Amino acid sequence: MKRTHVLCGVLCALCIDAGATIAATTIYTDRAAFDIATGGSLNFEDFSDTTFENVSINSDAGFVTSGFFRDRPTPGSFFQSRDTTTYTFNSPTTAFGGDFDLSPGGNGNGLRFVLSNGEIVSEEIGAPYDGFWGFVSDLSFTSVTVQAGSGSGRAETHNFDNFSFGLAQPVAPVPVPAGLPLLLTGLLAFVGWRRWMGHKAAV
Repeated sequence: MKRTHVLCGVLCALCIDAGATIAATTIYTDRAAFDIATGGSLNFEDFSDTTFENVSINSDAGFVTSGFFRDRPTPGSFFQSRDTTTYTFNSPTTAFGGDFDLSPGGNGNGLRFVLSNGEIVSEEIGAPYDGFWGFVSDLSFTSVTVQAGSGSGRAETHNFDNFSFGLAQPVAPVPVPAGLPLLLTGLLAFVGWRRWMGHKAAV
């Protein structure tokens, strides 16, 4: 096999590797910044009643009370199954956020979020915490499961309110693949090398 073919194969392999994408989430602890990032046109749930629009909630321990959702995810053990809450959306979703108060039961494990696309959100909410917390994923999902986090091993009793969710708008334009600049650079270098070799042979 000619060296030029080998060189082209190596360049293509490098570009494919550089262009690989990994699901990622951006965390927000400020509602205003979250609203700007998502276009401010998300669904909203204030838990004023037990009727939810565009989302269903399946919880082992959570319930609506006094205008918020009280929940208590517990860690798994040999003696007790893990209590979780799953929010399932009527349409593909990329944004999830709300007001979390982790103080009602004292410091517990914190909270972990697992998406239906298999992604575990990059950060947990650690106790104590009281304020807005949300995330935007670069891949859509249809549900979010709230679990006890990796903290002290205790259940995390918390209140959840002013829930915002939906497809972030405006959707950012598709970015140029990370490997494209590398591919172009490699091809230009290859063309230059071939011309230099041809010129050298002609001399």
